[in-house]
Amino acid sequence: MGFSMQMGVLREQSFPFAVVCEVLGVRIETFRSWLKNDIVHFSDDEIERKPNGHAHRLTYTTVVRVAIMVELMKFGMSPKTAWGAGFYYTVAGGMITDRPATTRLPGELFKHGITWLLVGSDGAATMVNTDGKQMTANIAVHIETSAIVICMNPFIERLNGKLSAVAEWSAA
Repeated sequence: MGFSMQMGVLREQSFPFAVVCEVLGVRIETFRSWLKNDIVHFSDDEIERKPNGHAHRLTYTTVVRVAIMVELMKFGMSPKTAWGAGFYYTVAGGMITDRPATTRLPGELFKHGITWLLVGSDGAATMVNTDGKQMTANIAVHIETSAIVICMNPFIERLNGKLSAVAEWSAA
């Protein structure tokens, strides 16, 4: 399955909490404590509420946000700050231009080049797009002091691969 086709299929799916935890290597108890302590919270369009007895499901975009949160926590960022930083890639960091090539909808990679998420220690985030002609070091101009830098292209590709494997396994 091609990467863009895989992406489209995944975007239309939702995933049970247990699957998200398995894919991200997070204990379900940890995830539940984030919910209970209002570190992670969902709007109605981020979660599929199921009738009693059926697991709630997270949208693909929300899974990406939780994945970013987990990644930032590996660098010592608090869960609450990391959750907020993930919002910038998935919801608020869109860049609408008059050219399709440079437009990035929230929760998507830039259509060309490499998409970078830069997150300061305060959780403030910036999306940066570089192409093959640009020195990747140019992202440094977007950093005031220090930042955690995530190259989103391989990050999303790895996440999608794991989600696809679980989705195929759970559909079998």
